[in-house]
Amino acid sequence: VGCVDLEKITISTDNEVYHSAGNCIIETQTKTLIAGCKNSVIPDDGSVTILDRAFFGCPGLNNIVIPNSITVIIDSFVFCNDMKKITIPSSVKEISGAFPLFSSHLVNIKFDGTKSQWKSVYNSFYDVLHGVTIHCTDGNIKN
Repeated sequence: VGCVDLEKITISTDNEVYHSAGNCIIETQTKTLIAGCKNSVIPDDGSVTILDRAFFGCPGLNNIVIPNSITVIIDSFVFCNDMKKITIPSSVKEISGAFPLFSSHLVNIKFDGTKSQWKSVYNSFYDVLHGVTIHCTDGNIKN
């Protein structure tokens, strides 16, 4: 985590604790994506349900689509200063500390749920999304 130029991640198939998919390191038992790189694609096969500091310090990442299997996003995109677009499904039930240090650079958050759902999912105590518009299915929220 925090490797600016990291482009590829692989884990030995003999590893009993972690596996890799989509250029991501996944803790197999908990289904937690713990590290990604600028070329990561979050697996959408159900092998990942939690993003926990997964892309912390990954400035090369500029666009990410969160798959429907993800339910929790914690501290995942801190110091992702090149992030321009993130798509979040309504399957996500908790977002905490995900965006605190790059929100001034973020251009577009698309949430595939309603404004009411976003407000119940997003913990604004830990995040500061000044000037960012959240595009929801029933309209926009301007922070």
